[in-house]
Amino acid sequence: MPEVFSDKRPVSDATMAQAKLNTGETLSGVNDLFIGPRTHTSARYAIRIGDRSESHSSSGILVSTGLGSTGWLRSILAGATGVASVLTGCTIEINEKKAFA
Repeated sequence: MPEVFSDKRPVSDATMAQAKLNTGETLSGVNDLFIGPRTHTSARYAIRIGDRSESHSSSGILVSTGLGSTGWLRSILAGATGVASVLTGCTIEINEKKAFA
């Protein structure tokens, strides 16, 4: 993510997302695709900011298209920036042009 926001990683607009599964199937999504294990097994990890640490668990990643960026992804980013603001005591703003490209 730091590379994307510092223009060191290419970003492209997408109207529809497509995922190819290891079974040979292809899934298409105009809004969002959730990529994770079928069983929704969670990976456990810690997020650290300075000397603060918080335990987390995730069952996958969310891939969002430009159309989907106004829904699920925007909600996730709003929640994440709210948590980060509380933990750091800083106001965090999202560059929407880059975040929702």
